[in-house]
Amino acid sequence: MSNPSATNDRVFSLCFQTVEYFSLALVALFWILLFTGSVWGDKFHFGYLYDVSVPVMIIVGISALLTWRRFRKHSLVHFAVLIAWGIWAALPRL
Repeated sequence: MSNPSATNDRVFSLCFQTVEYFSLALVALFWILLFTGSVWGDKFHFGYLYDVSVPVMIIVGISALLTWRRFRKHSLVHFAVLIAWGIWAALPRL
């Protein structure tokens, strides 16, 4: 009775993998916009992208903390995404 059910584990994994893939795509898009010279990659549009991505990164941080005990590999990916996003967010201020 102390073992968690397999269905519960699959739902947990699916939820946090969805957050992981979405955040990876989002941060990859931000870096691509920065280096391709897109209109959305300039400093004028940075505020809009930053304001939209802050709640997403808060969710990524929370999910990284929640997955630390069960899925350490996914949690490390979440933390890597947070670091990559933090570097992207700090670049216009340098």
